[in-house]
Amino acid sequence: MQIDPPEEAGSLVLIDLSGKTRPLSTYRGKAVLLNFWASWCPPCRRELPILRRLQARAAREPFVVLPVSLDKSAATVRTYLDRLGLADLTTFIDAEGIVASGPKSAKPTPFPLYGMPMTYLLDREARSVGYLVGEADWTSPEGLELLRFYGRAAS
Repeated sequence: MQIDPPEEAGSLVLIDLSGKTRPLSTYRGKAVLLNFWASWCPPCRRELPILRRLQARAAREPFVVLPVSLDKSAATVRTYLDRLGLADLTTFIDAEGIVASGPKSAKPTPFPLYGMPMTYLLDREARSVGYLVGEADWTSPEGLELLRFYGRAAS
């Protein structure tokens, strides 16, 4: 689903599993695949290995891959990723629901969730340009071309 006009997201701050913060503005100049997932979500489990492969490839691409877990603790996320053999997947956590929230949330967030997993695509200017509900093979030729398009497209 396309978001028109694009919505600014660069002021948002993500938290990694060790508690360090990283503003989305850090990634300006590259497209951002912002994927929301949780350990209790079966489709997320199938998509996580795809995200890991895409993350490994992204060093040579005009995009970055930022998975964000909605689990309540970093320990839960680490244990889950270890169990799946994905300990090297760089992920963030939104345990407090500050970045993303579901439709029954009491407070609005920058990234509303309509299902799981859910992925937002941000352009080179850190603006949200679209989203997809459900799992996807982002390493497919079509997925890569979409990411490359937004990674190269001038605003």
